[in-house]
Amino acid sequence: MSGSNILRAFLIVLLSFFVAQFIWLGFLMYETDKTIGKAKVKLVMNDVKTIRQSLDVLSYTYNLDEEEGKMYTTTKYNIFKNKIEKIWDKHGGMPLVLPSGQNFTNFSYSGNDGDYHIKVRAKDKNGTVVHGTLEKVWY
Repeated sequence: MSGSNILRAFLIVLLSFFVAQFIWLGFLMYETDKTIGKAKVKLVMNDVKTIRQSLDVLSYTYNLDEEEGKMYTTTKYNIFKNKIEKIWDKHGGMPLVLPSGQNFTNFSYSGNDGDYHIKVRAKDKNGTVVHGTLEKVWY
């Protein structure tokens, strides 16, 4: 085997090693992105569960008829949050702080006939929409 053949074989092995590392790095980045996306959706699910549990606990004192046809959207999330926290302070006997909204991009709440629907968009790559009602939370 001549020196040029050995050098060529060495360069091919070295190039193959770099290509394999590049592919592995791409795979790791893809999996990391998926994991981060799942974590973001889980954070939003927890936020919706907290809001839902708060509404469930206050179901006897929180007057949904007063909010008949009322819709809170992203721009009015703080108004919704403050209203629920005031009701908690008044009727719940202890302070409660709802999620700040930093985990989601969109928020909407509508309530009527003793039921409600919470809809929140997560900050994951797919913009997963999480729903919450009196019965369940899903996405």
